[in-house]
Formats: sequence, C-alpha cells, structure tokens
Amino acid sequence: MGDTYMEDIFSQPESLKECVNMLGKQIETVMEIKSKGYRKIIFTGMGSSNYCAITAEQYLTEQGWLSLRYSTAELIYSYFDAVQEDTLLVIISQSGESGEVVKLLEKLSRKICVIGITNNPESTLAKKSSYSLFMNVSMEKSVTTRTYMAGIAVTLFLAMSLSGISYGEFLKGLLKCIKNMETILNESIEWKKKVEEFPDITNTMWLLGRGIDYGTALAGTLFFREVSRVMSIAEYCGEFRHGPFEVVDSGFLAILITTDKEVHRLNKNLLEKIRGKGGYVFIISDQSEEEPAIVLPICDKWYSQFLTIIPIQILADCIAKKKGIKSGEFRWGSKITKGE
Repeated sequence: MGDTYMEDIFSQPESLKECVNMLGKQIETVMEIKSKGYRKIIFTGMGSSNYCAITAEQYLTEQGWLSLRYSTAELIYSYFDAVQEDTLLVIISQSGESGEVVKLLEKLSRKICVIGITNNPESTLAKKSSYSLFMNVSMEKSVTTRTYMAGIAVTLFLAMSLSGISYGEFLKGLLKCIKNMETILNESIEWKKKVEEFPDITNTMWLLGRGIDYGTALAGTLFFREVSRVMSIAEYCGEFRHGPFEVVDSGFLAILITTDKEVHRLNKNLLEKIRGKGGYVFIISDQSEEEPAIVLPICDKWYSQFLTIIPIQILADCIAKKKGIKSGEFRWGSKITKGE
C-alpha cells in the first residue's frame, strides 16, 4: 500500500476475524453478565471508543433497555449520578489507560458492575473491571482503524447476547459483513477516482447522518481531523435544518451517510435542498444515488457502521496526500492520551 495508514485500513477485515475468534472464547463471560438481569446500560469511552458503541446503544434501546452513551470526560463531571447500582457500565478503551478512563475507575463505587472492553489485557481497565472483553487485534501503526472496528464488534456482540441472540447468529451476520468490507476495499481502486475529485477544502467539512449513520459521521470527523487536519463537524440531518442550514452556499462541503431505508427519503430531501443552494454533497449509501456517490453493498442495518466508515477513511487519506501531509501521523497528540 505504500504507507502504514492505508495498510491498517486494508487489514481491517482480517483483524475483525481475529476479534471474532476471541469473542467465541468469551461467551461464558457474557452469559454470566446476562444472568444478572440488568436492564439499564451505559456505554462510555473517549473519541472513537465512544462512537463505536452507537450501534449497540441503539440496538438495546430497540430491545426495551434503558441504553445510554456518554463521553467519559462528561460522565465523570456532569452525568456521574446516572451511574447507579442498577447500571451495567461498559467502559471502552483500546489501551485501557486513557486518562479519563483511569479517573472514572478511581471514582466508581465497588458496587457498580463494570465491563471493560479493551485491546490490552494488562491495562488498568482490564484489571479493575468486574468483567473484561478483549478486542484481540494488532495495534495500529497509525491512527485508530482496526481497534475502532473491533470496538463496534465487541459492543454489538455484547448487546445482541444480552438480548438473547446467539453467538452463531451474530457471527453469521458479521462474517457476511466482513465479505462486504473486502468487496468495498477491492473496489476502492475504481471509486477512488471519485474521491480524488473531491473539491479542495478551504472551509469546514460537514458529515451528516441519522441514527447509526450519525455514529459514522462522528467517527468520520476524527479521521478528517487526525489524518488530513481538516476542520469537520458531525450533525444530525434533522438538526441541520434548525439553524446550520444558514451556512450553505457555493463553498459548502458535506458528506451525507444514508443507509436507513426508513429515513432515506428525508435525507434525500435534505440533499436536494443543500444542492439547490449551491452546496456540494458527496453521498455514501447502500442505495442507488445520483453522483457523486459511493454505493455500498446492502447489509443488515446493525452491521452498517462497519461499511460506511471505509470510504471516509480513504477520502481522508486522499485529502492528506493533496495537502502533502503524511496520513495518520500525529503532530501534537499521541496514540494514548493519558492526561485529562
């Protein structure tokens, strides 16, 4: 591939298979958690470790759970009272050593049931959690890619298991999704031309979505900021009409992620209104669209977050190369953020 960031991206399908193998060995742990009868759950993490739980959060909400998700930094200081003895607290951190995660663990009562999801079995998170679930993927050479995918997989596995879905059924859906990921990456050479024709970014990049697609929008902002150092904002499609629409003009740039058939008509209507005011919108969808668009393989909506992020990862690389930036190389930060 020529650079570590793209190598990490193309390795994601294989790394998910490694993650799945580990999950198969952790079924008894999840069944023990399920037997405790919790119906309230809070997911928390920082950055992509927060956004990776959006699918699981929504899945459990549809199953009748009180399912919440907070940035760990906000949970510590603004929403800590939401964590009660009836709460199943899921803390996600690839390193298990993020400053906010360690601070939260120090603050929690021992009566709280904590599930730690991490890629580091020797981490503070793994050692201080009531239960640990491991990602089991190779650490990235660049910004978060494989561990983001693993975070989606582990949280979704947990959510489905708590709802009575068997490991076999979860595995069947994920393996089909992995094949779709491989298809997308194999076809990326063909649609990369569309990506390379993306306008030069002189202003803010907007990422728009609803539901699970909004999770991809949030994660996408991290890729644009970290990989290509582009100012980017994630917004719900519905919220965009309530004020932000005023920023649309001939210099406006957005990526619209739309895979939910129930709201696709609403998203398409927003697309037409933005283009009607001169704005540029690039579409990522599993449905046929007018150009410019990347059409993804159709999959079950609970697995869509694995697919929709890949074009954004590659677009961030193309923009970085246009700017003469080495993709995914940290300038001011580092792989693990230990300070608050």
